[in-house]
Amino acid sequence: MASDTLHANYAVGKELEVQCQRCVGSTAHRVVADARVVGSDHHMDWETEYQILQCMGCKAISFRSAASNSEDVDHYYDENGELQTVYSVAEKLYPSRIAGYIGLKDGVWLLPDKLRRIYQETTNALTSDQHVLTGIGVRAILETLCKDQAAKGRTLFEQIDDLVQQGVLTPGRAAVLHQLRTLGNLAAHEVEPHNPQQLGLAMIVLDHLLEEVYILPAKAKKLFPPISGPTVTAPVIAALPPLPPGTVSVFPPFPGVPLPPSS
Repeated sequence: MASDTLHANYAVGKELEVQCQRCVGSTAHRVVADARVVGSDHHMDWETEYQILQCMGCKAISFRSAASNSEDVDHYYDENGELQTVYSVAEKLYPSRIAGYIGLKDGVWLLPDKLRRIYQETTNALTSDQHVLTGIGVRAILETLCKDQAAKGRTLFEQIDDLVQQGVLTPGRAAVLHQLRTLGNLAAHEVEPHNPQQLGLAMIVLDHLLEEVYILPAKAKKLFPPISGPTVTAPVIAALPPLPPGTVSVFPPFPGVPLPPSS
């Protein structure tokens, strides 16, 4: 008969190296709280760890589970050439994440509502290893962006090219988006999954695009308000008297700033 034993807070303070949800790459995480369930029956042994972790860098909180059993093992040779056996560990992290991709952590709220919703659903699919849904989401992000920008055309191909005419995209950026469009077509119509590296790169391209079109302009508008007050216009410039020969123009003229002597 199977039996489970619970061990609580046995590893508080221990440090683990795991992928951080905010930092790029794996970082040291400290165990804040934990529980371990150990069980066995006549056929096998098993163990699952449940841990609340905090990144030692950005201080983000994560949840981790790590499960293993005696029927799922790995083999390796040690430094003496002896064959060793260790349990395979199935690790899960929440919020889910993949190595090398952190998404738009700052400024997502600046995206239009529909675009923000499909973006978040697509990144969730990416970090949850739902590769077909991620590919479909990539295309949906492109379609939603084109619609929000009032791009003209019957097809997504024509709409992307129209964004070049509007000045929203450069021709080089449009060429990359056409590749993403093809990726999304295969996912939507052929149910073809792409590998995580392709999908991760596709999302990085979209991240940069969304930053350029929505996030950076909104931040710039907030941080650099329009300059108020009188400005020097072209007719005023034309009306200024000419400078004496041999002097250097300092424009606009500031009182108290002497001109350098003529050479």
